[in-house]
Amino acid sequence: MRIRKVYLEETVSTNDVLLNAADGDDSDILVVYTDYQTHGRGQGGNGWESERGKNLLFSILLHPVELEIDCWFVLSMAIALSIRKVLGEYADGFVVKWPNDIYWHDKKISGTLMESKIKGKTIGSCVLGCGVDINQQTFLSDAPNPVSLYNIIGVDTYTSEVLDKIVAAMAKYVEIVGKHDYECIKEEYMQVLYRRDGYHNYRDKDGAFRAKICDVALDGIITMEDDGGGIRRYSFKEVSCIF
Repeated sequence: MRIRKVYLEETVSTNDVLLNAADGDDSDILVVYTDYQTHGRGQGGNGWESERGKNLLFSILLHPVELEIDCWFVLSMAIALSIRKVLGEYADGFVVKWPNDIYWHDKKISGTLMESKIKGKTIGSCVLGCGVDINQQTFLSDAPNPVSLYNIIGVDTYTSEVLDKIVAAMAKYVEIVGKHDYECIKEEYMQVLYRRDGYHNYRDKDGAFRAKICDVALDGIITMEDDGGGIRRYSFKEVSCIF
């Protein structure tokens, strides 16, 4: 599997760069990474605070083989697992928070925005835009719970080293996706899911409630059972954790 990396000192958004290239590039995996994004964005349009040159900001362009539209979330699971696995080489305690954030205890160290183009009944191309806080020591925004690898281990880490490991891990998952072994990836995802055991506090449009996670489907829908026995299903941004 070919992997091609492109470095940009600064760009508007690594996702935008690859979305513009998605129709014309025939590389198996194309990665664009940068020291700084002027208009980077997260899930739902939320910005990502990142001090210039301190963190890992990158996007990956994939052309998955015959990935059905209703199974698209397996790629989101795969990139989250890749990032978690690599960060786990530096410290313990990393988990995946639905849909694809990486948490260290109750603090967020990474997030991913996935944007896809449809081809018939399958995913034609997919861009995964990732931010991983590596060497930033202080966060100035009003984000409630950011943390960096430096905050955890107390030393700087080469961002290029982390990137190479993440891309290599993702390439292995892409091969599994190509074999349509989606359940293998889902099983691993569920095993490392944040708040996977017991009842916890959440909030939806109707207010606060307590529930446990039952399942995350391959289309991204999370199923929960509240403490009254009711079954609740949510798509992205429809439910949030209460810390």
